[in-house]
Amino acid sequence: MHFDIAELVTRKIRKEYSNHISNELKDTKIVLDKIYAKHLKITSDSINKKYDKETNHGINNKKQLEWEKKIAIKLKELGKFAFTEVII
Repeated sequence: MHFDIAELVTRKIRKEYSNHISNELKDTKIVLDKIYAKHLKITSDSINKKYDKETNHGINNKKQLEWEKKIAIKLKELGKFAFTEVII
């Protein structure tokens, strides 16, 4: 699940990147760096910790299945951000 969680966070980053519009390259880099740092540190860490706690590191089968379904739904919702190319 940690791989799927990482993909989910990556898609969230791509989604937020695609919403950024700027004519200044310097401003764009600053904004994109902030978006990346926010999602990588806060979102990724908190989701992974919550997953590990709730599933006892994947041992709790019932909770594991719940997480698999929940993450699959979110990945599907962000499906258009599955590709590595982001146009900003």
